[in-house]
Amino acid sequence: MSKLEKLTAEQEELMHATREEWIRLAFDKCQLGIDKSKFESGIEWLYKRFLNLEMPTVVYCDSLEDALRKITLVKDFGLELDSPVPTTEDFKSKMQENLSMKSTYIGWSNFGWVSFYNYFTKIGVLNNEDFNNYAELIKSNVFECFEFEYAVFAVEPPKYVRYNDEMIANSVDGPSVEFNDGCKLYSINGLSISEELFMRLKNEEFTIMEFLQEDNEEIKSACISFIQQSKGDVGIIDFFKDNLKEIDTFTDVKDPKYMEGTLKSMNVGVYTLFKGEVQDIDIAYVRCYCPSTDRMFFLGVDPSETNAKDAIASLYQVPVGLEDKIVSISRQGEKFSTVFDDETMAKIASGDIKPTDYTSISGDRYFNLMTYEY
Repeated sequence: MSKLEKLTAEQEELMHATREEWIRLAFDKCQLGIDKSKFESGIEWLYKRFLNLEMPTVVYCDSLEDALRKITLVKDFGLELDSPVPTTEDFKSKMQENLSMKSTYIGWSNFGWVSFYNYFTKIGVLNNEDFNNYAELIKSNVFECFEFEYAVFAVEPPKYVRYNDEMIANSVDGPSVEFNDGCKLYSINGLSISEELFMRLKNEEFTIMEFLQEDNEEIKSACISFIQQSKGDVGIIDFFKDNLKEIDTFTDVKDPKYMEGTLKSMNVGVYTLFKGEVQDIDIAYVRCYCPSTDRMFFLGVDPSETNAKDAIASLYQVPVGLEDKIVSISRQGEKFSTVFDDETMAKIASGDIKPTDYTSISGDRYFNLMTYEY
């Protein structure tokens, strides 16, 4: 593997071209379906190279739902693919169980990280034969894939995808994705929601109480984004105005050094503390807004908080006794990552430190330590 210190102008241009290539591979070739010759050659290589197995039977499916139905027929009930679909409760129950089944690393969901390695290959930083063969396999444009010892269930790409300016699946008018058999998926800025929730949002039936009772912050973010796209910022204000009052706002602007190696878009976060009462219960939320991505979250905090900076910092928890050992903090969605000093990291790795109690830090310290937040 060769070492690279800095990209040339040509390499930077190729970086963006490669990204566009992988995006277009999906969105511009929906109607073409799977390149079956490329896919089957790749599957044969994969099974022989890593599993020492013969070429499995390939079953092509019109949608994710169709794949789960066929998998349940064959794998769980031992029936032929053309058998009538049972209407028994056992079959319905097994179908429901299979909804949580994980697909493999073959499909659109892997285009992101594969595009990085594909780019590194193009500029000569790496050249791995197995990766190159794998990249060719998923270039067959299979949407998702479920693999078993003797059979592979390959999902055809959808007939259309609606997306936003960042080329992320998004639609507030209807399904963001529809397959050839009529199966539909709903996404708001890449965040999946149920059809039932989508229709409640679209018909303006979604209530503030439903929002407050939702535990998943990604779902809440999708709801906020739907309202914002449909009604603008006025819609957001109207949704919350009867229950929450704006208390304090903090704007965090990062040092330019943290933008090195990024696309150098705005690195600004705006945090606003809202407090109020719903059904005689005191509530408080911090609205987190990133102007460069238009992503917005409403995160619940303790009603005792009095300012936005300390309120958002209160969500970060650190083991008691390690508060002064922190070097940096980063955050992506609901997930925090902490880098401690070398001595502390070594103790954690060796198991010498086993946290039992946790505490928070001040807002000033939190934002001084925060290097990345998205």
